[in-house]
This record gives sequence, structure tokens and C-alpha cells, in this order.
Amino acid sequence: MIEPVCNTPVPAGFRDSLLLANKFRGRGTKLFPWLGFVELAEGQLFASDNRSIVAISIGADLGTATFTAGDVAVLKAMGDDPEFCDFSDGIAFTWDDGRWLTSETQFDSRLCDHCRPLIGKYWHEGRGVQPSAQFYVDRAKRDGLRNIVKFPAQSTGEKHHQYWHGGTIAKVMSVATAYDPDASPTPFSLPGGKGLIVKPSKGRIGT
Repeated sequence: MIEPVCNTPVPAGFRDSLLLANKFRGRGTKLFPWLGFVELAEGQLFASDNRSIVAISIGADLGTATFTAGDVAVLKAMGDDPEFCDFSDGIAFTWDDGRWLTSETQFDSRLCDHCRPLIGKYWHEGRGVQPSAQFYVDRAKRDGLRNIVKFPAQSTGEKHHQYWHGGTIAKVMSVATAYDPDASPTPFSLPGGKGLIVKPSKGRIGT
């Protein structure tokens, strides 16, 4: 293999932003293979598990790229930000100590094409996450992350609930800095980014 020539500087914090977006990466299916990717476009990292979506700014427009689970795992294992990148033919990164990484993964725009208009239409700044929210997150973990849990809307408290997948609410609340549970889809903020819970659960839950 030949060491790549990369000339585009990678902004500080890129790796951490990629790992954060990867928390919301889903499993690709035959109908929606792009759910298994993290995509970079217009200076934002997009990811979705079909229940929630995120768009995280990296602070610079590096071009377009698609990251598979394997690509993310290798970048995580590297332990620090690369120095330069090139996405003209797949993915290429170089480090100042001589390390480098290449991947033949080609850009697939379907994920960012799906996420961008939804965030543009439904996202707005929410309110700070209240301490009581942790009670519902803990209950979701206790009852099993695959279960449906009810979560109180802030404006009406216990009189009104959104019904969310336990894994979704636990994941979102682990990173959210603000949210608006009165809205549907439900917008939330996370470090450097915007997100939506786009698929609330419906039906009964056990008490």
C-alpha cells in the first residue's frame, strides 16, 4: 500500500465529533443501507438509527465522506486527531508522526439528504435538561433498553407523556444539553450539534 498525500488540515476535535455521531449510527438494512454509516457533508457529520438523527458541526468544510463502522473503529483506535485528510477518492488521513489510514469507502449522500431537511424543518433550541429527567433515564435502563418508556413533557409534567424507545431516550439524555419534549419530532442539542427524536413509540407500557 502507498502512503496517501493529504493536504487538507483536520480541525481539532474531529475524532471526538465522529465518535459522538457514531453513537447514533444505526444498522444498515437492504432498504436503508445508509443507516449503517456516518456521513460528512458541508462541515457536518450526520448519523441516524431511524429513531433519532444528529448533525454535528466539525468547524470546517473538509468535503464529503462516508464512514463505515470499521472506519470509525480504526480512527477510534488511533487515539488522536489526524493532521491532514483527503476525500477525493475514498478516505485518507495522515498523522504528523508518520501514521496514515486509507479506506475505499465512497461517499453516499442518501443519509445527509435524509437528515438535513428534517433538522432544518423541525429543530429549534430547547430548554435545559431538568434533573428529574435522570429518573426516567434510570428507569429505562432498569426496565430494559428495548422497552417503551413514558417521559413527561415539561409544560404539563405527569399529565402528559411522550412514549419513547428506552434505548433512544437513554442515548439522547446521555449527551443532550437541551431539549423540547413538548414538540414532535423532539429536538435536542448536543455538544457542537443538533438532533431530533423522529420516531416516538406508540402503545401501552407496563407499570
